[in-house]
Amino acid sequence: MVSKLPQILLGLIIVIAIFVLWYYFPKQVDNTFEGVFYQLGSENTDFEETVSIEVYGKLHRSILGKKRFIGTIKINDEILPPSSATENELEIIFSDNYRGHISYWLTPKGQMKGEFYGELFINNDFSKLTITKLKRRENGSAGWNGYDGLMISAPATSRTEGLKISNELMKNFLKIPLD
Repeated sequence: MVSKLPQILLGLIIVIAIFVLWYYFPKQVDNTFEGVFYQLGSENTDFEETVSIEVYGKLHRSILGKKRFIGTIKINDEILPPSSATENELEIIFSDNYRGHISYWLTPKGQMKGEFYGELFINNDFSKLTITKLKRRENGSAGWNGYDGLMISAPATSRTEGLKISNELMKNFLKIPLD
């Protein structure tokens, strides 16, 4: 029995090594969704537009299980980050509830300027997403709220499906469901 112990230990080490490599090795994300862009609020039910969303990059996982996406997101013809950004890819660090900020740096007129697009919520395998898109105001500021905010959700073909996905992915963030 003693002679089999090294073989068992070696097998166990190999299994653990394979698991660690699988768990921590970045996962390729190459998803194309048909989704919906809509505005919250019962008075905005007519504001609905279908969108195509392409997500391309890698999903990294830290030792503590935190997820980080490095790549690009394309919504119709809008590419994030835009070509005027200082980096070619977004870096989105997700919290425990799979919520991350979509932001990037621009250099207009040689000055660094942070640009915040909104927040991205995903499910565990990145097969569903919702984005809270900031609304730009005339004074240059931007904001979002749960009453009349702009949303992008996928996969969805209607505002109703989009709301269902948003409420599902944002349930740990919201005090009351979106409508």
